[in-house]
Amino acid sequence: MERYEQLAKIGAGTFGDIFRARCITPPTNPANTVTTSTSASASSVSVVASPSFVRAPMTTNTICALKRIRVSKDSQRTGVDFTALREIKTLGELDHVNIIKLWECFTHQSAVVLVLELCVTDVEQIIKDPSITLTSSHIKSFMQMLMNAVQFMHSSWILHRDLKPNNLLVDANGVVKVTDFGLARSFGNDGTLTSNSITRWYRPLELLFGANKYGGAVDIWSCGCIFAELILRVPYLPGNSDLDQIEKIFQARGSPTSETWPNLPKPGDLPTDALPNFMYAGDFPGTPFKDIAVQMKRPCEDVGVALMDSMVCLFGVVVMCGCVVVGFVWFVCFVCFVCCVWALNFVFLSLRVDEVRPIK
Repeated sequence: MERYEQLAKIGAGTFGDIFRARCITPPTNPANTVTTSTSASASSVSVVASPSFVRAPMTTNTICALKRIRVSKDSQRTGVDFTALREIKTLGELDHVNIIKLWECFTHQSAVVLVLELCVTDVEQIIKDPSITLTSSHIKSFMQMLMNAVQFMHSSWILHRDLKPNNLLVDANGVVKVTDFGLARSFGNDGTLTSNSITRWYRPLELLFGANKYGGAVDIWSCGCIFAELILRVPYLPGNSDLDQIEKIFQARGSPTSETWPNLPKPGDLPTDALPNFMYAGDFPGTPFKDIAVQMKRPCEDVGVALMDSMVCLFGVVVMCGCVVVGFVWFVCFVCFVCCVWALNFVFLSLRVDEVRPIK
């Protein structure tokens, strides 16, 4: 801890607090190694990273964020909370410009301290801020960076399982950083996973029905909901309960049929083993997203709406994978994407690192 000067508290969470700090003595080889120190031993975990995505090493006076995870008396007997361990492990395996960087990890005064990149705000605060105008270029830039991160995670066989605007941080240059990997899991070995993951508003229908075998489509659904929220400036599917969430999905996307979801139980049938919580919320034709955006006077391009519709698809098997989304025609023009990033930087020009907004 003596290698960092703690400057100010910028946020608080369920398991601890977040502080802005200045690096006094940079850790050894921080770009490619995460060092986890305990009272008994220390070990290094190699980071698998593409050379094009490796950041410049942390140097003296680098401003960073310290996330202190409190260890209760019960945790001293049972160990650190498993979500914190999962986040440390996952961030140690991922190194991408659009994923929050874990510089190092150590223990200090009965707390586990994570040294992370410092960001100035998050996408949720941007969406809720009426003084910020989000143009189509801004939304395209956000989605491009988000999908690049998701493509990288899925190519590493990792599901995030909690993508939402609050977990998309933004640095002073307008670069999106995916964070909060407490629910992340590896996938692809036909193992069973819990359906009780992903915040309800961004949870796909198959998880609401209790599916325990799924893949990257669940993250793509969440990205589609974030996409819609960036356009509407309000949550797309804000259910109050699981039943209400299912009904809102039916109302917005239409009730599933044998054509849109093969092998789905019919109304009145008993739930299957694959979908133990299946319930039929009624017959709804669905509401075209374009109509919702026009009614709310939110501009949106037809190509962008087509992409969002393909991401928020009822049948998870036919949802586009991350690599297909990134290659969609909406993202094809590289010059346009560069212009998006330049335009985005103007939005955050006043958000300097020494003026970090508190994280609620």
